[in-house]
Amino acid sequence: MTKKPLTGKKSGKSKNNAKNFSGLGLPSIYQTQRGDFYCTYRTRKIYLGRDPETARSRLIQMLTEEDRQLKKTAAECTLTPFRKQIVKKNPDPVPISHDSQTEPQSSELRLSTVEFRPPEPPVSAVRKDSYTVTELIVKYLDSVRHHSHFYSIRTAMKTLKDRYGTTDAEDFGPIALKDCREQFRAADYDRNYINVLTRYIVDAFKFGVANELVSEGVAVRLSFVKPLKLGEGRENAPREEVPDSEIIKTLPHLLPTIRDMVILQRISGMRPSELFRMTLEQFVKRDPDGWVYCPFKHKTQIHNKSRVIAFGKYEIAILERHARGKQPDEPLFSPRDAWLERAERLGRKTPQPQPNYNNYYTKDSYSTNIARTIKRANERMRKEGRPESDLIQHWSPYQLRHATATFFSLLMSRDDAATALGHASTNTTQIYDHSEVEKALRFVRERDKTCGGAIAGLINQFE
Repeated sequence: MTKKPLTGKKSGKSKNNAKNFSGLGLPSIYQTQRGDFYCTYRTRKIYLGRDPETARSRLIQMLTEEDRQLKKTAAECTLTPFRKQIVKKNPDPVPISHDSQTEPQSSELRLSTVEFRPPEPPVSAVRKDSYTVTELIVKYLDSVRHHSHFYSIRTAMKTLKDRYGTTDAEDFGPIALKDCREQFRAADYDRNYINVLTRYIVDAFKFGVANELVSEGVAVRLSFVKPLKLGEGRENAPREEVPDSEIIKTLPHLLPTIRDMVILQRISGMRPSELFRMTLEQFVKRDPDGWVYCPFKHKTQIHNKSRVIAFGKYEIAILERHARGKQPDEPLFSPRDAWLERAERLGRKTPQPQPNYNNYYTKDSYSTNIARTIKRANERMRKEGRPESDLIQHWSPYQLRHATATFFSLLMSRDDAATALGHASTNTTQIYDHSEVEKALRFVRERDKTCGGAIAGLINQFE
């Protein structure tokens, strides 16, 4: 076998430049853009290293071992696939045919040998040699169709497709990932969201490794790209609690259904999604002294955690008002009810045909309703010549959960606030609790009241 220099590179799926390095019909060796040599043998993609001589040696060694195994298997194979067939010498003379030549007879037992060919795999089992990034994205999006953050995943995949859609998925590396991250930065996303979108791209290639669409080396290379640290991107202001004074100014302008939702969420500290999905069949206890709500679906369900929300006598009055005439699987707070309340507020004796409202609120429809109410109320007050101090500051339903955490932490303790919010650890509650300033001032007031004389005497000694 005469060795010839390896020539030709493979780019994408093109094989026009591929050449055999010997005239014996052996598999062709290709070179990726990164300089890795590989060959495709029996639907398998085998990497041979980056040195040409090493690549030749490995290929010849692999083919020699494969040929030896085939000869060994052929010696044991018979016409019957699952059983050896022993053929003895025929003692009688066998007439020699003039059309064909027979092998010389032997006194020893021999195995009838046939050419062994491994069965061809079915068409459905043949895996493609390589996938483009676009093909990987399509398969990944189909697997996360019902993910709670699907729209954010789709945002990351759109940027990935626009930049590297036609690239071979095997050739995607850390430099390309950093380039996608720069596109997120150019879109003026904050640092945390950039890290989230970047992680979704890495997850897409991990999905490809798990489903044998790409080699594991791709995911390993991408894992070396570290997330952006503090100061390396735009930071959003931390979410604060909404002051109760702003809630009180907003309530008169809200529809009765939205108003009760705001009050119930402010007292209990529920997540907005837990409020939207509330139905009578999800209450495990409905006693006069307390109702217990265990939502079928909640945020920490994926971590095999339960969520229990208890309501006292103040919340029960609101729940009973909205539970009248509702079926067990109907939401207690529905946009359809709010639409009828709005028609009544506008003085329509015969309500117009009801539009195609959803039966459930969403985080967008709930927060949008509150934002529009605040905007319209401020516009009316400006037309009336009201001072700026009477205007309502913009706030969102997610700030109500922060307000509840701060409220319970001040009145009781952070552990009690964690119980109300459904947190397994007070470290998570600390993100929602903004009572440090008030607790520090409260400590100073109690200190001056209790030991003010001692502190005055200590200061006199220092002076």
